[in-house]
Amino acid sequence: MEERTFKISTIEEYIIKVKEIYERNKKCLCEAGKTKHLFFRGHSKKSYELKPSVLRNKVYSEKTILLDFVHYGPQHNINYDFERERINILTEMQHNEIPTRLLDWSIAPLNALFFAVKDTQCDEDAEVIVFNPWCYNKKIFNYKSHSRIQDIHVHARALLSTTDDFRLY
Repeated sequence: MEERTFKISTIEEYIIKVKEIYERNKKCLCEAGKTKHLFFRGHSKKSYELKPSVLRNKVYSEKTILLDFVHYGPQHNINYDFERERINILTEMQHNEIPTRLLDWSIAPLNALFFAVKDTQCDEDAEVIVFNPWCYNKKIFNYKSHSRIQDIHVHARALLSTTDDFRLY
């Protein structure tokens, strides 16, 4: 089994490792994953869970935060059609550092490294996570039979942010 965790001490080592990961990725079984970019996410502590900010803290009510944003947004020239533009609303909220169910990823490995090491007061190892969404999605979705299935998946996740009642009637 291949090594999946690497200890890196310099930016040169990091760049070399990213290049190796891209080279190894060209050999993956997923055709789409061979030619597209990877996603990178930096954590200042390796112990952090890969969870969206709104789910990390039990104090937050995702529904209340979203409804407040929609309600007060027009006062700040943020206007969306709540029913049709939920993805845009969540993206705008994330951009303004409001807790959402979205996770920030970058296609730039050095951006992820910046977020991993920007907290110099940390006494724990940082972490950069590398993700190939194309191969992951191919395992989950059959794009040949459902070409727009990813859109459906994204919109369904956005709808979850507006309710906490999932009972079927």
